[in-house]
Amino acid sequence: MSFASGLSGFTTLFLICYVVNDSNTKSLYLRLNNDSGANYSFQRASVDNITSDASRVTNGNQIVLNTYAVLGSGVTSMYVIEINKPSAGVVARATVRGAYDATGSANTTIYEVIAAEWSNTSELINRIDLIASSNNVTTGTRILLYGSKE
Repeated sequence: MSFASGLSGFTTLFLICYVVNDSNTKSLYLRLNNDSGANYSFQRASVDNITSDASRVTNGNQIVLNTYAVLGSGVTSMYVIEINKPSAGVVARATVRGAYDATGSANTTIYEVIAAEWSNTSELINRIDLIASSNNVTTGTRILLYGSKE
């Protein structure tokens, strides 16, 4: 799903996502300005009812929203994403809070918090993509986008 118009001048963007995965979706990704270069760094903390985990990625080609579990058919994911890029010349910073079911884990809910940076300083954000690994999500998926110019 892409938001590729109407973003001009917004310095803070909020996405509220309710995603229903199809049978081929294994992961979800966030990409800005269709940039697939090594311009993303993020760190995450993940917890479920048994374990906790933390990881860091530098020079990634997108922000991975769920690395802790493999998503499957009908699994729902919920994310609140805030992206801030006040002007050209600075990195974009994002926070992601997400929850989703872990397939094969007796309906265990995974909760993740992600802090991320997009290091492209020359451009303001003009496109946001939420990408499923299979390029598909299914009926019932909803994404709301809000923005602020201040």
